[in-house]
Amino acid sequence: TMTLAEVGDNYFSIKLGSSNSKNAGITTSISAVDKVAEMTNNDLGSSDILGIGVGKYFSDAFRGEIGISQRKGFKYHTTAPGLPENYYKADVESFAVFLNGYVDAQPMTFLQNSVTTYVGAGIGISRNKMNPLSIYRDGVLLGTASSNTETEFAFKFALGILMNLADNVSVDLNYQYVDLGDIKSGTNLSWDSRDLKAPYSGAEITSNEFNVGLQIIF
Repeated sequence: TMTLAEVGDNYFSIKLGSSNSKNAGITTSISAVDKVAEMTNNDLGSSDILGIGVGKYFSDAFRGEIGISQRKGFKYHTTAPGLPENYYKADVESFAVFLNGYVDAQPMTFLQNSVTTYVGAGIGISRNKMNPLSIYRDGVLLGTASSNTETEFAFKFALGILMNLADNVSVDLNYQYVDLGDIKSGTNLSWDSRDLKAPYSGAEITSNEFNVGLQIIF
């Protein structure tokens, strides 16, 4: 019989996955000469995820975990309404720390393996970086707005399955919805000695994510 987690057990997890971000939202900015600009809603596309965590089984049905995760593939790309030749592009990345709680169902046997379904939620802090924002006017690169990193509140919800592979080792398959908070450009402009009065802001990283990983009890 495979060994299942017992109350008081600690575990280490590592996960790889894909984060797919939709509807970052409307972006606004105010130029050095007080001109207010608005950019269309856009998707940030997909990013790979690398996550690691350390947790503890507090009861048969509940475990807590501290996890860190890195997402480095998002692409900000939006246009001015009615002016598709005016567009804005930047690479976006996020580093997050979460405190997660998971509620495990009673284990079931599937193909002679123990399988446990679970639900979970987490809160945390993310560091969201918008790399230098390339600004195109009439399809030609005008210049860049400087990079900026925001510290944001983050939260997530998760559904998953733990499939016991061997003593103390399980495969972890999960889906999670994650809100990592806002992204903003810097205010410094490469082509103007004056700064933006307000940065390119309003866009937010929300994503649907699928992960596969290993949980190792120790």
